[in-house]
Amino acid sequence: MRRKIYENLLQWKKRNGKSALLVQGARFDEYKDAMFWLSDAMIVNNCYNSTEPNIGLSLNLDRTLLKCCMGDTGLLISHAFSENGEVSSEIYKKLLFDNLEVNMGMIVENVVAQMLTANGHKLYFYSNPSRDDASSRMEVDFLIAKSRISNRHNISPIEACPPKITPSSRVRSFTYSISIISSCAA
Repeated sequence: MRRKIYENLLQWKKRNGKSALLVQGARFDEYKDAMFWLSDAMIVNNCYNSTEPNIGLSLNLDRTLLKCCMGDTGLLISHAFSENGEVSSEIYKKLLFDNLEVNMGMIVENVVAQMLTANGHKLYFYSNPSRDDASSRMEVDFLIAKSRISNRHNISPIEACPPKITPSSRVRSFTYSISIISSCAA
């Protein structure tokens, strides 16, 4: 099961990184042990949905909806672009200079997840795909609890944006928000 999950990580990334079933009709319980093993082995960084974007992110944790990022962005690139088990150096050059038509959002989000994890942060995101109320529809790539608790603004929302993409107005609605915009072409 671990191998199946690992081999299909890129398919999950195509669906905004959120977990999707590998087998029709399967339940999350069938995958959870393999998912946690991959995380414990530091092959992936699991980012869990918090149903409320406020202090106490783990209190509002939904373990059945998660984003799975590779623990190493180089590993992600190798996994995504390997032909016959090898990635050509030309691919790396084109990626660095923004000369390759590719989903840079996936790569930028993975870099941010890797940096946050390396700095000791647990990864959370927020997703409210409300179909009934468009004004409450929101998705935030990462939510980080601040180390110093105050009366207000105890969560830092982070949106990882590839070049040429403007951060969403929803994230800017948080008073203290962070947008990380890749500048590969700069």
